[in-house]
Amino acid sequence: MIQLNKKSLLMSVMSLIIIFLSNFTYASWNVKINSEGENKKGLYKNFVIIGVDVDQQLKAAPPRPPIFSSLLRLIPYDWSSPLLKDIKSQDDNFIQWTLAVNPGGNIINSSQSKTILSWNPESFGDGHFELRQGWDGSGEVIISDMKKTTNFEVTGGNEDIYFTIIMREE
Repeated sequence: MIQLNKKSLLMSVMSLIIIFLSNFTYASWNVKINSEGENKKGLYKNFVIIGVDVDQQLKAAPPRPPIFSSLLRLIPYDWSSPLLKDIKSQDDNFIQWTLAVNPGGNIINSSQSKTILSWNPESFGDGHFELRQGWDGSGEVIISDMKKTTNFEVTGGNEDIYFTIIMREE
């Protein structure tokens, strides 16, 4: 018959807890996606923040400005009000964010205005990050590894052009 005293029982339980916690890896991170369009008039620079943390954090985007040359917004999964910040909770190994980029603004009717999206690749957390055309994550891959580049140019007029950032565990 095996006999355990209180001290050895406590040590056994603590060992199990340490083993459990060492298998639970978690790292919070966030990255700022900058947007800079042509400085025609009104707002032409702005940003959004995406990331992962223990708890979800959402911050609504300010109202659409009356005059803008370029605009970047995050679109929530339910297509409700646009977001400035979308920090997801890490409860899945597949996470995505939808960006809406208006490269032309509402100043001049031009179909060939440019907006540069930029980011610091070192700000991304663990995982693989790709940028895809479209809003649902199934579009053409535009950037296969966002950690290996710092920017992307979007060309268009006064229209929202959608892109999806997809995060997968490596």
